[in-house]
Amino acid sequence: MAFVKDPGDAEYFGRDWTDRLEADETITTSTWASSPTGLTVGEDEIVGLITKVWLSGGTAEADYTATNHIVTSTGRELEKSFEVMVRNL
Repeated sequence: MAFVKDPGDAEYFGRDWTDRLEADETITTSTWASSPTGLTVGEDEIVGLITKVWLSGGTAEADYTATNHIVTSTGRELEKSFEVMVRNL
């Protein structure tokens, strides 16, 4: 999955964890990282089984990988990543 954003945009991006969690399992912590450097990872939140992150900046014509690491109520640690393509829109 890939998302496209303008370098001047700041917006929320999210991941739905429903397909990876067991019945009654919840998300207790969520952290985000981006590589390579240049895309700014801001405020994040957990909304039920969805994690969200505020991404801004980035260099036009560069591609980044945003990775979400969660810990669940059962102690499992899971990760999902997606590509963010920064383009002048």
